[in-house]
Amino acid sequence: MKSLSRSVVDFHLHLITRATLVGRELQAPPHKRHLLAKDDERHRRHVSRIGNAPMQVVDEPIETTASRWVAELDSAGVDVGTFYVTGGNRNDVLALVSKAPRRIVGFTWIDDPCGPGAVSQLERDVADGFAGVKLYPPLQLYHAYDERAYPLYEKIQELCLPVVFHMGVSIGYLTDLRYANPTDLQPVARDFPEMPVVMAHFGTGYMREALFTAYHCHNVMFDTSSSNIWREFLPARPSLRDVFAQFLDAVGAHRILFGSDSSYFPRGYRRDLLAEQTEILHQLGISDDDMAAIMGGNARRLLARSDLELSGSGERDSHLQSGDIEK
Repeated sequence: MKSLSRSVVDFHLHLITRATLVGRELQAPPHKRHLLAKDDERHRRHVSRIGNAPMQVVDEPIETTASRWVAELDSAGVDVGTFYVTGGNRNDVLALVSKAPRRIVGFTWIDDPCGPGAVSQLERDVADGFAGVKLYPPLQLYHAYDERAYPLYEKIQELCLPVVFHMGVSIGYLTDLRYANPTDLQPVARDFPEMPVVMAHFGTGYMREALFTAYHCHNVMFDTSSSNIWREFLPARPSLRDVFAQFLDAVGAHRILFGSDSSYFPRGYRRDLLAEQTEILHQLGISDDDMAAIMGGNARRLLARSDLELSGSGERDSHLQSGDIEK
């Protein structure tokens, strides 16, 4: 059993390495690889729009990368970071976890959630040290409710793992919005009520659909990560404070998890997002208990369901078992 002992948990980070870029090219369908240049261009525009430094991927030992990330978390006042496999960097994430096991948690990526090898891949990955799963239907090109993926969900639930879904819009050019609607998750969360289902980025632009899904299913949660620039493309153009206020009112603090979507150097940890979100929560006047839940307590409870022993959160999350979310 590994032990994590501090308080603030960032539930959404990525590790970008050379293997990420190689894997991205290999994962793209052959007939769509000509679109990778468009994907690069879209990422560059997004980074420029939010005023961040461009990504620089350098070849360096994973020990060096791990030390850099731990130093970034220390500097930002973040105690534990949950890093997702991105592209082909599965081994890099495992190495990152092994170099800083009290600070870094790894979530795996299942290559084909609907394929016959999904369950065995998950079992291997958990045995290797992963503590959760990240799925991306608009990029993996499947409907989340596709029953071919049900054996995978059954195993995720059996192993008491949290699963993060990216639903909604994306800066990725290869994504397909036909698979992006958060309501696709409603039958999944309904049919697997003990599986924590976390929607990244507040549902990434599909606020109404995300909240409708959460209304139906008590085990649907949300992370707060990224610049959430999708707000600018909604007719009402809600502020980030408006988004937080609506989700807090609809689902409560126990179903919201802090995340930053930090991913690459030289940008490093996104301290600006941590500061902005913390200030918004203070402005909204939430209680100290609710603040602690969002900034780490909820994540610790989810991670404690698997093979991670988390200091101060030995109890299961009662909200995941009550089923009572009526408002």
